[in-house]
Amino acid sequence: MKHIYSTLTSSQDYAPMSLTPEGVPYKQHQIIVYGGHGLIDRNGNPLFGTKTTISNEDYELIKINPVFQAHIKAGFVVVLDDDIIPEKAISDLEQRDKSAPMTSADLEQMKKEKKISKSIEKVEEDGSDNA
Repeated sequence: MKHIYSTLTSSQDYAPMSLTPEGVPYKQHQIIVYGGHGLIDRNGNPLFGTKTTISNEDYELIKINPVFQAHIKAGFVVVLDDDIIPEKAISDLEQRDKSAPMTSADLEQMKKEKKISKSIEKVEEDGSDNA
């Protein structure tokens, strides 16, 4: 078994593809690696990293997937033989991908860069919708 730890916001399907005799692509097998890092769970707590356990056979299929390789190279995914807590496994990974939800710090940075004129809190306070 392989344990894949991820800091990607969205789950990924690294399905190996094949072609029919007519040349139409199809999925041979679905291999989902869970996302969710940075999202909020139903109790209002942020999620920090996810773990997906796959068989060694499935790992052999996805380790050559170019998107999977790109996610490893970019530092969003790590594959370990050990089953450890996700927070420890992701400590050296990139913590945000481009699809991560915005935080109040992001809004403040956008305000400093003059990409927005008011923070969301300010818009809600004064009732205007002119960001």
